[in-house]
Amino acid sequence: MPTLEPEAMAWLRENGFPVPEFRSATSADEAVRGCREIGYPVVMKVVAPDIVHKSEWGGVVLDIRDDEAALAAYERIRRAAADKDFRGVVIYPLIRGAQEVLVGLSRDPQFGPVVAFGLGGIYTEVWHDISLRVAPVNRARAEAMIREIRAYPILEGVRGQRPCDLDALANLLVKLSHLPFHYPEIAEIDLNPVFVFPDGLVIGDVRVIRRS
Repeated sequence: MPTLEPEAMAWLRENGFPVPEFRSATSADEAVRGCREIGYPVVMKVVAPDIVHKSEWGGVVLDIRDDEAALAAYERIRRAAADKDFRGVVIYPLIRGAQEVLVGLSRDPQFGPVVAFGLGGIYTEVWHDISLRVAPVNRARAEAMIREIRAYPILEGVRGQRPCDLDALANLLVKLSHLPFHYPEIAEIDLNPVFVFPDGLVIGDVRVIRRS
């Protein structure tokens, strides 16, 4: 069964991965309180094990700026997930000015754990610009994965933009590639998006599937 996003984020944090501050809520009042604790503006996302692509289900509300908007966002998400296994919402600070990338891990029947990297966000499945390596990877292989995608020039910085922190990105790939050897019950991990800044990065969304 998939691990719920708040649980998966807490697990990543315990394992030393860079995750943002977040709050979980199972009622409108809890959602407002969580937004206040994080500090506006925030992002609110649905928590439901049977919803994979949250945006497509209307399960993501961005740029929430006050209590009234938080209440409206919670109700909107709850209604959108009315026929799903709705478990509440998770709240994050709104992140701006970052490049979105995808970092993933899956198990291939022939090769075992495989690490994936590419541009992230909602266009991941459109561009199909992904590099793959058998896990675990060392620093040199992680750097090669990053340079291999066609969109690599975007990460280097275009039209006056500062380059992304490629050192932090390579470190993340190496660290993720070792997880399946410490946690053999993990079947799949999707970190999408990972927000990469000129200095550092933070994981914006996580999906973890455990082997039955």
